[in-house]
Amino acid sequence: MRESRIAESLLRGFISDPHLEDAILGDLAEEQHQRAESSGAGPARAWYRRQVVRSVPHLLRHWWLQQTPGQTVRTVARVTFTLVLVMSGTVAFGGTSPDTVTLLVAGGLWAAAGGFSLAWTTPSGAPMCPATLLGLSLIPASVAASGLLAPPGPTTWLLALAPTILLALSISGGMVAAMLRSTLSAHNSPSATDPSTPGKTMKTTGSTLRLLARPILAAATLLMVPLVAMQFTAEVNWTLFDFVVMGTLIVGTGVTFELALRKGDTIGYRAAAGVALASAFLLVWVNLAVGIMGSSAHEANVLYFGVLAVGGVGSLVARFHPRGMVRAMVATALAHTGVGVTALIAGWGSPVHVVGLTVMFALLFLASAWLFQSAADQGAGGLGGRRAQPCASGS
Repeated sequence: MRESRIAESLLRGFISDPHLEDAILGDLAEEQHQRAESSGAGPARAWYRRQVVRSVPHLLRHWWLQQTPGQTVRTVARVTFTLVLVMSGTVAFGGTSPDTVTLLVAGGLWAAAGGFSLAWTTPSGAPMCPATLLGLSLIPASVAASGLLAPPGPTTWLLALAPTILLALSISGGMVAAMLRSTLSAHNSPSATDPSTPGKTMKTTGSTLRLLARPILAAATLLMVPLVAMQFTAEVNWTLFDFVVMGTLIVGTGVTFELALRKGDTIGYRAAAGVALASAFLLVWVNLAVGIMGSSAHEANVLYFGVLAVGGVGSLVARFHPRGMVRAMVATALAHTGVGVTALIAGWGSPVHVVGLTVMFALLFLASAWLFQSAADQGAGGLGGRRAQPCASGS
């Protein structure tokens, strides 16, 4: 017979050692089979679920003790960061509402999202453990916050259940993420893909998760600023479209920079990539927010996206080698300057505004080119790897 899928997924999410996972699940399955033959399938499943619940505290303790000091610091930092996001989101969406139910629903949704994100971005095994730590951290946090945010009323008693509800929702969010990860791993297992490359796809999936983790967390942190500000002042009035565009821009920039950090050979190359990406990010941000030529609604501002296209195409042609990136960044600076000169001749926007921003961004792209040149002089290979050395004559 087959054990409960949810119970099995929950147990897998707390086991950090693959060998221990095989032993625990094998022993439980064997015992359940014996109990099913003697007592029936229903009691056997109930026994299996009880064993899973009893095993969770021991597995959580085992996972915590097996971590290195560095892993412990990173875990505490991730859980603390997510806790701050959960509490800030609860305050932003429900803190100013006189409705206790709204406050509890907002906290529950954020707790589930926090548990999901922690479990989804956990680089190694036991993705449920950080989500459970978040839920446990929410217990004292919710008790403290209820005294500050809870309005008096007939539904105030619901806040007494808030710690239990937030813990359960945090674990539930982590369980959903753990089940999705397990499903993706099974779908992308070596037997389901290419048997000649064992484990390659699973490693790629984990690498992709780690690649997206920090950019997504950075986007969530930065977007919390206008989200919270909107609750207290009418001066900040972002629409859903604003959040989507800015979130996409932050994540895209962050992922590209993560690739540069992974593949760049020297600090100079990484600094050059950082300056280039920061310049592109600021150019898009300024263009969308206020516009360089007049207001953001001025049609000519679309020319600046052509400037970024020049840099992007040049980078692809150069295959991200530092010497080629020098030419790409110089071409980007020239294109940006050309758009600024065109704007001055055509009378688009304030001359002082156009000249100031044109000079600033052109200097930023040239600074990136200089850093790429320094990286090339140090022999960096960049994203495309090192250039092949010429063969010795006569070989």
